[in-house]
Amino acid sequence: MSKNTKRLVESAILIALGTVLSLFSFSGPWALGGGITICSMLPLVILAQRYGTRWGVFSALVYAVLQMILGFSNVQYAQNVWQAIAIILFDYIIAFGVIGFSAAFNGVIKNRPVSIAVGT
Repeated sequence: MSKNTKRLVESAILIALGTVLSLFSFSGPWALGGGITICSMLPLVILAQRYGTRWGVFSALVYAVLQMILGFSNVQYAQNVWQAIAIILFDYIIAFGVIGFSAAFNGVIKNRPVSIAVGT
């Protein structure tokens, strides 16, 4: 098995694991819905730590698109097209995309947990 195939398969499995973990959420008394998931971002952090920032951001964006497809009912709160675009950007693309930056400070900060916290 080649290196790229292994990376792709591992990424698919971890993105699927993150998706399954996101389905188990604690829904609180928030006005517009939402919820707290337990460790659903951890597979994305693991991908970024194993394969670097570029692959981590790419994987996080794939995860964001998948989450957007599964939870597209959030866009129903938009009253016009610009609000729908803002919801898609801020609730999905940017919110999940920044998780891929968890490996951005690995070379600068020697303490791995601090590097992950600063990166995300």
